[in-house]
Amino acid sequence: MDFDIWRSANESAIRERLAPLSRMPDGILHERRTKFQHAVVEKVDRQIRLYFVESSRSSIWPKKSGFMSRIDLDRPLELIALYTCALLLSLLWVPQPKRICILGFGGGRLAMVLKHWYPELILDCVDIDPEIIDISEEYFGVESGGDLRLICQDAREYIETLPSNNTYDIIFVDCFTGAGHHPGKLSTEEFYQACRSKLTPDGVIAANILKSDPLYKRKAATFAHVFPSLNYFKHDDTNVFIGRAQSSDADDDIEATIASLKEITGAKFNYRWLLSKVVSDSPDLHLFKNSDRAVLSDDLVNRICD
Repeated sequence: MDFDIWRSANESAIRERLAPLSRMPDGILHERRTKFQHAVVEKVDRQIRLYFVESSRSSIWPKKSGFMSRIDLDRPLELIALYTCALLLSLLWVPQPKRICILGFGGGRLAMVLKHWYPELILDCVDIDPEIIDISEEYFGVESGGDLRLICQDAREYIETLPSNNTYDIIFVDCFTGAGHHPGKLSTEEFYQACRSKLTPDGVIAANILKSDPLYKRKAATFAHVFPSLNYFKHDDTNVFIGRAQSSDADDDIEATIASLKEITGAKFNYRWLLSKVVSDSPDLHLFKNSDRAVLSDDLVNRICD
């Protein structure tokens, strides 16, 4: 396969799928209350945005989540949200992934960009809400099929029922409730142990956990407990945890790894700046790694979460 020719054709196809959205006026394009959340898609200038809305007993005004997905219609292959860029730092440890699993699909921004960068990549993308999968295809230019598989299933159930020989180079955990919190059952020791068992020996897991989550410290401590070989991306309100199945540093020749990735991802993806925000040792990280009593179990989560 000539990857350059494929990527050029793929970008043209993405732009063609998004073209009707360019002609739509600004405002709410789609709104639906599903079994799982109240989803809203809106257009603002040249951006399409997906967010969730939650009713509040303490206010007559509904509470908006942060943006679940955003796409720039003029630059559909550039990631807008910092946390999505931070998640992709996982590629420093696995620069040539063969199989990736994305838990929590949203508008499919990670999947679209990864498939463009790695045409032969197998991508299994899981979301519990069929409406969200429909939104990704209708408003975010995602096209499933072939090696990009959209699976409508509970993420925990999906991971736990995978055959033992079905493993991934990278697992991304990017699931949120209507309130914008990481679901409790996707934050426990048992869940992360199940994820670990589905990683290749050199595999990586990356999780986006919001600091505004009331259980943020306990969820971070649980991740660190299962993945002690850990790096922590921290900048403003973005907190991404990258754990590895076994202890290892990024490639010894990090500059060579970055150079090879830039040939795949393009010069605009600033690995050096992102890497400057990653810490492998800090007071916060030390606290997370040494907070065994804060670790969340399924039993505890069933009593205090969701």
